[in-house]
Amino acid sequence: NAFDLQDHTLKVDKELVFLSVGRMDAWRGFDILIDAFIEYHKLSNSKLILLGDGTEYKFLVEKINRNNASAYIQMPGNVSMEEYNQYMKNCDIVVNSCLKEGAVTNAFDCMRWGKPLICIDTGGYTRNFSSKSAYIIPRFNNRKEIQDGLLDAMKAMSEYETRKQYSEEIIKLGEKFEWEKKGEEIRALFDKKIDEWKVK
Repeated sequence: NAFDLQDHTLKVDKELVFLSVGRMDAWRGFDILIDAFIEYHKLSNSKLILLGDGTEYKFLVEKINRNNASAYIQMPGNVSMEEYNQYMKNCDIVVNSCLKEGAVTNAFDCMRWGKPLICIDTGGYTRNFSSKSAYIIPRFNNRKEIQDGLLDAMKAMSEYETRKQYSEEIIKLGEKFEWEKKGEEIRALFDKKIDEWKVK
């Protein structure tokens, strides 16, 4: 269909690949995500890929190196759209650790690719998702609570059946959005025709 749902085949018994995308700014929460993932990696065969560039890029690379985590946390920097789509296709879970509204396009791309989404409740775009279609972490007041929330979410996504459930629900949500978009386009065409008739 026009929403262009991509191959969303879930993988079993393999290294879990988490993907996070966005400009490397302090409010994006990448540093908190890194701390949470270092703890999570102790429990799971997993890898985290952070796509993007920005003022915090060097700081984040140094943080990863200080924690001897470069083998399982990768930062390729900015990538082409073709490469981005490949990363989306190959990952298992998408994490949006933004502490305020951000990385909205990537979150909605999860619908297109059928990827389970972990995100923090920003009160904005997250209203488009339910607790069934995304693992939404409450807006905690301090860093430790946010880090623990991310860790709990990643632990939950370790289970294949959990990932499958979120994947199925986010695909349904994507299809719903597409039908609503089609409805708006049809309504706009009718409105245009009515206006033309009025002119005549």
